[in-house]
Order: sequence, then structure tokens, then C-alpha cells
Amino acid sequence: MDDSPAEKAGLHGMTETKEIDGVSHQIGGDIILAVDGKVVRKIDDILIHLQREKTVGDQMVLQILRDGKVTDIVLTLDERPGNNIMINATAPTNSTQR
Repeated sequence: MDDSPAEKAGLHGMTETKEIDGVSHQIGGDIILAVDGKVVRKIDDILIHLQREKTVGDQMVLQILRDGKVTDIVLTLDERPGNNIMINATAPTNSTQR
């Protein structure tokens, strides 16, 4: 989404929809594999990590799968509009490919 926190952080969203066995699935975009070295299996893993271990201004490393390549994105957490703490992020401060 244009101007979203994810876009500002350098993440790429889903790019198309594909029907599989009569069910539409969004495909493409980045897949988050790990946060600060901890494996991510579902969105709750990220949210719990943010709540327990992070605060506004902290850096966080996302390991993502993009176009078949594993990449690390380092981002800095911003306060969320409406003051519900984080999940917003500024532009990445560092990026490495593996």
C-alpha cells in the first residue's frame, strides 16, 4: 500500500491473485522468515516480539524471502499513529542479501 509503514520499511506487498482449487490466494511480495533471529510462523510471533521486547526507537532485523533470495532488512520502529505503539517503521538503515 502506498505510503504505508511496510512500504516505508522497504517491504514489498503481494502483487497478484491466483485461484487454486477454486480459492483465491494473494501471491508475490516478501515473506517474513524471522525477526531479530527468531523464526516467524505467524503474525502473532511478530506482534508478541514487538510487545515484549521492543519499544519506539529500537531497531529490528527482518529476515525476508524476496524473489527467491533471503535478505535482511534493518529498520527503526516509530510510534504508531493513534499512539498504539509500534509496527510503523522508518526506511531501512541497512540491507544485506544472502
